[in-house]
Amino acid sequence: MSASGTAAAGQVEHMLRQVTPGRYDAYEALLAALADSRVWMLLWNGTAGSPDAQYGSMEIDGLGYAPCVTSAQELSASGWSRAHELVSGR
Repeated sequence: MSASGTAAAGQVEHMLRQVTPGRYDAYEALLAALADSRVWMLLWNGTAGSPDAQYGSMEIDGLGYAPCVTSAQELSASGWSRAHELVSGR
């Protein structure tokens, strides 16, 4: 990963720690950091770039989420053994 990619992932991790209920400025800053970085999307089925690729999804309190990690190190630490796809926020 490039130095700028590492810095962007670090910014996302920093902003994640700032997000708390009612801190809309922190949510906005997190979204901006995500837009400027890359995330490793976890694939439930298929392989990256293939027509049968299917991102993971989960529902918490009625809201849909797509699980992802923000660095190769986090992907390794997660123990994820299936395919993943590296995507940019823009």
